[in-house]
Parts: sequence; structure tokens; C-alpha cells
Amino acid sequence: MNYFAEVNIENMITRVIVAEADNLPPLSVNGDKWIQTYKDGTRGQYAGIGFFWNVEHSIFVEPQLYPSWTLNITTGAYDPPIAKPSNSEDMVEEWNEDNQYWERLNYMDPDNPDEPLNPPAKQIWDPATSSWNPA
Repeated sequence: MNYFAEVNIENMITRVIVAEADNLPPLSVNGDKWIQTYKDGTRGQYAGIGFFWNVEHSIFVEPQLYPSWTLNITTGAYDPPIAKPSNSEDMVEEWNEDNQYWERLNYMDPDNPDEPLNPPAKQIWDPATSSWNPA
């Protein structure tokens, strides 16, 4: 199967279609163009609505979530300035753009796992020690 992304004049993906070899879309229609996308990482990200075509690197890229994140021109993903910590405890980590760190809320009391914390405890990731510390 062939997958094609419709790219508008702002280089944003407006739709993705599956096309058989004998029914490929025209390369350009009304200023929009069709560019083949792949699920295997060829040309960066597999295109999705709201993603972008990066003309300079000829790759599809995901939307940039935060200004501090930089484009990885191999994967088409934006990487944070501090790598996201591995999630061994099934908690939700969020990037704090203002303070440039990863944070999470701990809802369970570590001394008594059957009791929830009220309010939850905020923790901040310290990449130097690879540990979560109280905020």
C-alpha cells in the first residue's frame, strides 16, 4: 500500500490517504501537493493531520510542543532539552516549559501505598542524579 499526505501551502498536512499504485493522486492540485509518507520512519514521522512537511530536510515532522524543544532531523520528532525520564511507576510526567524541567504528581503515599496523598505531592526530575525529588 502507498500512503500519501496532502500538504497545503503552509506545509501543514491536511489529510492522509491510502492509494493503490494504479490510482495515485496527482502531485499537485490547487497549490496543495501530495507527498508519499511511510510508516517505517522513512521521511521522519508517518504523516498525520496537523503535522508538517519540513522542506529543508524533506521529512514529515510532528507539531512542536514547546519552543525549547529542538527538531531531530532523523526522526522528525522534537526532543526536549532534558531527556524524558523512563516511566517505571506508570505516572504521568509533564514538561514544565517555564522552569525547564520534568515534573509529575505523586498521588500515592510512598510510606503507605494504600492511602492516596491529598493533595498530591509534586516531584521534579533531577537528571544529574536520575531521581525524582520533592518540589
